[in-house]
Amino acid sequence: MTACTEVCLRRSVPSHDAPFLFALYIATRRQEVASWGWSDAQTRDFLSMQWELQKKAYDIQYPDACDMLIMCGREASGRCLIQESANILHLIDIALLPEFRGLGIGSHVLQLLQRAATERCIPLKLSVAMNNSAQDLYRRHGFYETYSSETHIAMQWQPSVAVNRNI
Repeated sequence: MTACTEVCLRRSVPSHDAPFLFALYIATRRQEVASWGWSDAQTRDFLSMQWELQKKAYDIQYPDACDMLIMCGREASGRCLIQESANILHLIDIALLPEFRGLGIGSHVLQLLQRAATERCIPLKLSVAMNNSAQDLYRRHGFYETYSSETHIAMQWQPSVAVNRNI
């Protein structure tokens, strides 16, 4: 895949986009689950259950979240789940299909969200798994650690902080 010249976010339509979102979920977990030695049927059943549980958990924890498709031109390449309140923009989840990774799409999405946070004068926050290499991407875009546990790192980007760090 060559570089994507047009990246945008489009609100997901659950009834229409569910097959893509499930396929994306499988793509993000396939390598991890493959190492467990399960049959294809076991893997499919497990990932289907995990997908349903994740959707329910997000619905409970983030009832006002907006599910957005990440579009590369006219093709869906990923998704991000965002919740905005009066004082924070929260990137709950972001995922790209493997063939769209490493093309600058994630950076472009972060820049779109940073622009939105700047316009509203609110911070952008996220949480990333301790073993997820996306931490480096977030740091390159001015995110800093606010908390860490054994499994996750909470990170935040603040418009005024980002401006001061570039001086």
